[in-house]
Amino acid sequence: MVNSLKERMMDLRQTLLTNPAWRLASALLLGSVAVFGFAPYDFPPATVLALVGLWWLLADASSWQQGMREGFAFGFGLFGFGISWMGVSLGLYGGVPMGLAWLVALAFVLLLASFIAVVGALSVATRSIVSVWIWAIVWLPTLWVLSEWLRIVIWAGFPWLLLGYTHTDTWLSGWAPIAGSLGVSFAVALSAGLIWWAITSKNTFKAILIYGLFWGLSGQLNSITWVEPKGDQQPIALVHGQISETLKWDQHALPYLLQAYQVASFPLLGQAPVVVWSETAVPTFLDTALLELQPIIDKAKVSNTMIITGVALREDSILGRQYFNSIVSLDGALRYDKRHLVPFSEFYPGFSLLAAIAKWINMPMAQFSVGETPKVQTIAGSQVGLGVCYEADFGFEMAQVSQDVDWWLIVSDDGWFYPSAMAGQHWQMTRLRARELGREIVRVTNQGYTGVAHVDGSGSVVASPDSELAGHIVPVQSYSGLTPYVRWHDMPLLGLLSFVLALVLVRWRKHKTFN
Repeated sequence: MVNSLKERMMDLRQTLLTNPAWRLASALLLGSVAVFGFAPYDFPPATVLALVGLWWLLADASSWQQGMREGFAFGFGLFGFGISWMGVSLGLYGGVPMGLAWLVALAFVLLLASFIAVVGALSVATRSIVSVWIWAIVWLPTLWVLSEWLRIVIWAGFPWLLLGYTHTDTWLSGWAPIAGSLGVSFAVALSAGLIWWAITSKNTFKAILIYGLFWGLSGQLNSITWVEPKGDQQPIALVHGQISETLKWDQHALPYLLQAYQVASFPLLGQAPVVVWSETAVPTFLDTALLELQPIIDKAKVSNTMIITGVALREDSILGRQYFNSIVSLDGALRYDKRHLVPFSEFYPGFSLLAAIAKWINMPMAQFSVGETPKVQTIAGSQVGLGVCYEADFGFEMAQVSQDVDWWLIVSDDGWFYPSAMAGQHWQMTRLRARELGREIVRVTNQGYTGVAHVDGSGSVVASPDSELAGHIVPVQSYSGLTPYVRWHDMPLLGLLSFVLALVLVRWRKHKTFN
């Protein structure tokens, strides 16, 4: 039966994939199919099988140029479908003419696809100097994960659609506490390589055996508890927002919005030591809203409850007037200014061409400064790591301080991308991040997913993108102990991948010299 399946697959390969146009179309389709492994579709096999198809194309490519084109086509399908919400944000809420919005989104997709193009070119150029099984299950995963790492660190970084997130709910997530989301990405790519090897080689049994052993090992890792609960659970009140961005930034609606958040919060006072609102829930500078917020400030003081909200701050310094995207308590006891800003919406790069494009983008509260306030602060007797939206997507940055953290609090405004798949993708990323760091992550959003991500990668959602504005009380558990990833971050994995890269490139150079 296995041999019959292999023969049919080989016939299909010969029929469809000998024509260059068919090959490019297949790569584009495969990249689009890979998106179905991510939220909100949540079908991990789709991503693995899409990679198997890409491996197949690259194994048959006649030149590195062909590998580059097909890698680019795969990347175009992956990012073109997977982050199409960027056009939604720019066109619906950013004030950009819809045609220009999709043009900017297209340019960004082309940039991201170029990373996969490099993977395709290098994999084909070096294919003949390593054994076929090493090429499939070691070298190609190495190139892929290094490309993901580059996407995370170059410029301000864009850690979206990493392969590892597709397996937040499978045994492969057991690698997250050890090697982070990039480690899970490697495990996904390795699995695809083993499947491709099983289908295309004569060592089918060997490949299947290794595949089974690898997944069995992953299952054992998935069952390991790296951290332990610390003390009792404590109640935290979350006010989920349901405010459209078109209404949120209308100054005429400001009194209504502030009143809505206060009305949702009044029943929670005294029920929990902390009430948390979402990112820029106060959609103006804090100093201009204090009079409107005085009722909740007075009642919170009487109830001994801390009100925490996302809000913009402004202050004068020796650098001139500065603006910050911040998390503050209305009693003035807590302040955190966002450090990792988002290009084009929170700051504009200084390049002349990009600055010209930026003039078309009318994002409210742009041109923020980078914050310098402590990332870990005391809330309700716990040491809490603080982050605003995009910051929760960078595991290595959170890992640097997680050893001092009991739990994490993230505020976000996913309304910029409503309605789209972005909110689901963000929540999926948060859940794997909690697994990676060994700390619960409380996430409070506007038009996103509000709830608690647990250390086993599961999540307790109290409100989704279509839920009404309302308050919810959730139990939050502090943890002690460190995952290997928090101890060593990405360094062991990157060291191993760099070693593989160096070995292959040295061998490639020698091969070219002798030929």
